[in-house]
Amino acid sequence: MTIDRRMILGAFAASAASGLIAGGAEAAEGDVYVIADLLAKPEAAGEFRQMLIDFVAKSRKETGCKHYTLLEDPAKPGHFQTFEIWADKAAIDAHLNSPDMKAMGPKLKDILAANPVITPLALISDS
Repeated sequence: MTIDRRMILGAFAASAASGLIAGGAEAAEGDVYVIADLLAKPEAAGEFRQMLIDFVAKSRKETGCKHYTLLEDPAKPGHFQTFEIWADKAAIDAHLNSPDMKAMGPKLKDILAANPVITPLALISDS
């Protein structure tokens, strides 16, 4: 299995092709909501955890990032999810092409146990 930045972009592109990013995942204000599901190889869970902590800290500073949370399943160490809110499609596109994303890509093939699942979501209610 080859996992790299192109694979992540491909997962995101597949979601976009389904219309979720282009319209349905954008709230009235243009916000884009994304959940990414990431599974590390057991022997790489600790390394990946630290890599994600560093990556998320940098991502939070990107233009258009409104929220970026990193979560880990306590019953399944190495199973991570991110919950992200981006100002618009341009912001998420910039994130996917950021130097930090490009730097992380080549490292993923030795760390991930499965292809990431990237799910754009539409806001239904926040009250």
